[in-house]
Amino acid sequence: SKHEPGKPDIDGVMPRAFTHLFEKISADSEHDYQMSAQYVQIYLEGLYDLLRPESDLALREEPGGQVYLTGADSRPVASMQDCMAILDEGLSNRATSKTLMNAESSRSHAMFILTLVRSGGPSMMTN
Repeated sequence: SKHEPGKPDIDGVMPRAFTHLFEKISADSEHDYQMSAQYVQIYLEGLYDLLRPESDLALREEPGGQVYLTGADSRPVASMQDCMAILDEGLSNRATSKTLMNAESSRSHAMFILTLVRSGGPSMMTN
């Protein structure tokens, strides 16, 4: 998945989302941002870390009902290029198999998780 900036007609939803996010962050000089990414898949009813395949992942539930993931590799990201490199790395580890419709189908569900922490400045960010 190679990104060509300025060519939205060929960009997928992920490169577009990354571009939008980093444009918003770079336009906000009142806050500091730290971001990290995780990339996991659900395949054959199991959870798998696409960045560190040997990881032991688990879903946990807090008493209030909030569900969260533990054990996934978390990578710091500071640019769209960082996000795209993580996306490409994870895609190379994604499980695939043949189907009647497709010679190579993912047969899984993937989640690219970005965690953004904002500090300093006013408490509300506008669109």
